[in-house]
Amino acid sequence: MSPEPKSLRIERDLPVDFQEAIRSRYPITEEQKLVQLELRIEDSAQQPFARPIGKHFNFLTADRTTTIGLTPEFVSITTTKYSKWEEFSDDISFAMNALFAIYNPSIVSRIGLRYQNIIDREELGLDCSWQSLLSDNIDHPFGRFPTADASIIEYRSAIRVNIEQQGQNAKQSHATVFLQHGLVTKQNANRLCYMVDADFSDTREGKPDASDLMARLKQFNYGA
Repeated sequence: MSPEPKSLRIERDLPVDFQEAIRSRYPITEEQKLVQLELRIEDSAQQPFARPIGKHFNFLTADRTTTIGLTPEFVSITTTKYSKWEEFSDDISFAMNALFAIYNPSIVSRIGLRYQNIIDREELGLDCSWQSLLSDNIDHPFGRFPTADASIIEYRSAIRVNIEQQGQNAKQSHATVFLQHGLVTKQNANRLCYMVDADFSDTREGKPDASDLMARLKQFNYGA
């Protein structure tokens, strides 16, 4: 979620009040310094210069599975332990209410909901081809020739689609979904897995109304 205007309080000060507001559920705090590498073209022998461009604070649950990320430009909530929308939406509401109460943004310029799923046949105990495992709704090259499953080692597809919203047709809509899917190599494992990545976003500017924002995110969840 991207509140406006950019919060100079977060850029200037430590987010102590925000930390206290969420500490009961997010007791771990980590700070990252954001830098931008710069290199002058006229001096090719010069080493890149790292210019500080901001701060990024992460607030994590005790088991480190869910994180609230806070910068002057946005707040994000990520989890590696997703089970159902009702639980995750509660985490979003918790972070959103703390942000609104402490930083009081005037406008929210963007909201988003992203699902990244990795299908690992070995981890799931499945001995089957990608063709038999993937839905017919997903366009893929497996099954187009006899050895496709063993021969194809790299494949990626991407498409961005406007989403119809209430009172708007697709052309008028500010909401989109960017869908990517294909083969990926799983980290720390020398085997191919299949990734489905659905990134929903809405760039319609509006007042920081938590109930309206949560309703729009719920529509994204339904569409996923």
